[in-house]
Amino acid sequence: MKIKSQVYLLLTGILLIPVLFFVFIAFMRYFDSPERIFIPTYEEVAVDGKSGEISSEEWGKVRRFLERLPKNIEWAVIDRKNNENNVVFSIIPNLVPGTFISNEGIIKLFLVTREQYAYQIDFPLQDSENSLMVVTRFSKDHKKTPKFFKDLFFGGGIVLIIMFAFCAVMVFLIVKSLTKSVTALEEATRRITQGEFGLKIDIKGSNEITSLSSSLEKMRTALMEGQLRKSRFIMGISHDLRTPLALIKGYTEAISDGMVEDPKLMNSSLEIIRQKSQQLDDMIEDLISFVKLDTEEWRKNIKPLNGAKIFNDYFNRLYSDGLLLGRRITGKITLPDDLVILCDEKVLLRVLENLTGNALRYTKEGGFVDFSVSLYEGEVCVSIADNGVGISQEEMPFIFDLFYRGSNSRREEGSGLGLAVVKSILDSLGWKIEVFSQKGEGSCFIVRIPPGENIKEPVSGS
Repeated sequence: MKIKSQVYLLLTGILLIPVLFFVFIAFMRYFDSPERIFIPTYEEVAVDGKSGEISSEEWGKVRRFLERLPKNIEWAVIDRKNNENNVVFSIIPNLVPGTFISNEGIIKLFLVTREQYAYQIDFPLQDSENSLMVVTRFSKDHKKTPKFFKDLFFGGGIVLIIMFAFCAVMVFLIVKSLTKSVTALEEATRRITQGEFGLKIDIKGSNEITSLSSSLEKMRTALMEGQLRKSRFIMGISHDLRTPLALIKGYTEAISDGMVEDPKLMNSSLEIIRQKSQQLDDMIEDLISFVKLDTEEWRKNIKPLNGAKIFNDYFNRLYSDGLLLGRRITGKITLPDDLVILCDEKVLLRVLENLTGNALRYTKEGGFVDFSVSLYEGEVCVSIADNGVGISQEEMPFIFDLFYRGSNSRREEGSGLGLAVVKSILDSLGWKIEVFSQKGEGSCFIVRIPPGENIKEPVSGS
């Protein structure tokens, strides 16, 4: 049971038990009230022949008088007409209904039982000629402590005992549940802090604290995956850095040892060192970009950008690169001049450079690269297509994995970080990327910038 439910149950019990007690007291008082005492009707008295000359109206007044008496009062209705005391009805054992008793007999009854009872005589028909009188008596024991208060205090004591027992049980269950859950959670957290990511967290229970175990299990899984990712990242970058470093070291040692004396061979060696140094610089740049994405430090630089200007400027730069590399650059930018995109300009350019760089690299000389940007159903769609070597269907699921390099890219220089960086950037921004490719026929990457906070379309007339 949830801790909230247990607390609600405890509060409900604390409030409900006294309410039930007072309802019970009221219920008992109702059935213990004078109305519950049997008082004969006029017809019953008349049938028995005890009513004498009492009328129905007079008996009704007497009946209403008797109904107001407490239950612990004993009474007798006596008709004193013609100097005779006829007992009409009585619940006093000494006065039998239907019998006659003299005044001396009544006085004697009073004197004999005065130690035990207190008597009172009432005349409910004072405005009538009828001489009915009501003799009432009650036990003197009731003068000390009324039964109602005895029942009330006795019942109150029982209620307190029940409430104490109920509260003690509920508090014990809540504390036990909390202690057990917190202890298990503390143990699981301790193991995680000690690096035991391989141990599955499975805390039994149904309260709010044990429900945290699922979140803790997700955190453990994420930490374990992060650790594996970090290990693969270090191993991959170490492997990729070792190759150009080994070449640079080899050629540098050869030049230092005087093994390269031919000027042409010397220039060739220096060119290889320059290329490998540039390759190292590109790999380190990719590495820095990836680390920044992992910490989301780059989000500090997000601001409104003029989308049309950024894409047009980049298209012009790409066109110049195509001329130098012998590739045909096609495409067009069809965006409103004042369309705004929320992004970090360096990050956006990094995405475009990685995607177009791959398109240029894997397209043969004379091939084409198409760069088009348009607004479709509120989305900015950036399409980068080429007629290069393409990607096989077997490799498609892995192209965004860290350090993955397809069969076509193994002959090319690279770190395997480019598309992983692109995917991380787009996922962080909430943008989408789609890939269409056929081996030997080229590829098409489409980046979709969804409408909303990412895109602010121009207001007409502004």
